[in-house]
Amino acid sequence: MEEASVSDEAAAQVGSESLYAIQPIPGKGLGLIATKDIPKGTRILSELPLFKVSPGESNRQILTDHITKALKDLDKEKQRAFLDLPNVYGLDDGPFLGITRSNAMPLGPDAPQAGLFLDAARINHSCRPNAHKSWNANIVRLTVHALCDIKQGQEITISYLEITKIYVVRQALLKRLLFDCKCELCSAPRHRRQQSDGRIHAVEMVEMGLHMYFSESLSYLPAHDYAGGLTYALGMFTELKAEGARDARFPGVYHTAFKISVKNGDKTRAKIFAERAYAARVVVEGDDSPLAVELAQFVEEPTRHPLYRPSADGKEVELPRELSASQFEKWLWKQRPDVGEEEDEDEIEESESEDEDDDDL
Repeated sequence: MEEASVSDEAAAQVGSESLYAIQPIPGKGLGLIATKDIPKGTRILSELPLFKVSPGESNRQILTDHITKALKDLDKEKQRAFLDLPNVYGLDDGPFLGITRSNAMPLGPDAPQAGLFLDAARINHSCRPNAHKSWNANIVRLTVHALCDIKQGQEITISYLEITKIYVVRQALLKRLLFDCKCELCSAPRHRRQQSDGRIHAVEMVEMGLHMYFSESLSYLPAHDYAGGLTYALGMFTELKAEGARDARFPGVYHTAFKISVKNGDKTRAKIFAERAYAARVVVEGDDSPLAVELAQFVEEPTRHPLYRPSADGKEVELPRELSASQFEKWLWKQRPDVGEEEDEDEIEESESEDEDDDDL
């Protein structure tokens, strides 16, 4: 965690695959430093929990007894490593519970259990991280993947927040962990932070719109407004890209676009979005993650998704030919082409018609 004190006994520890080392970082205590260049999508860490706890347990004595028992089952080296972890809550709850509360990570979104991970607990926070952590239930491990190319000597960071909020909200949430975030995003000039807040707010509004699109009882968009749904998804994608985000929201946007497509019986677009969602998910979680495995089956056959409904006219959407990259993206997201592009398409159609006439001669 951030702002941890570095004990005199804490020496640099090298990661099991030599991709990182745990070293002192000015102003942050210990952190993970890349010991070599790490390509985007690389699994940096795969770690079993030292022990598991139930954060929802309100009886602190029960939690303390559970942690004490778990620690007694560990060897001396792991016990010392646990005691060397930061405790931002002080000694009011005792050292064991304080250290666990400071460092335990949930075993998935809204999970009833959390785990204590010795190496992952040393990864510092950034609101614009270069790595992503996730609980992989298929291999029963916490994994950390590179969201971009990480250079040797660069610090590896993750986000402690499930969702990136505007600056004021982020700071308030992180103050609960007793530190002020001074990451690249939070230390940017005020006007840049305001621009970032605008994009983050826009993403939140689009997410609300997408939620309503799939909620038939609340939707502002009729279920058959196919282009409208994809426009919402594209809007979120565009704002995330402008914000410089590179986290799990990208595979989420593609996954949403896939669901909109299958809901409208468009297997052609659905397959493309499923392929993109799968590729993006593999980058942030690996090909063995539950979501990646699920997406792989939809790449093979989009109609397996429970939202699939045949199109109203029963016709298959044909994959267009001879489009430029930008024209293809507009077709994919059901956006109207620019005037110049419309003229180009007319020229292509005329050329194809002439070719057909020539064949008839």
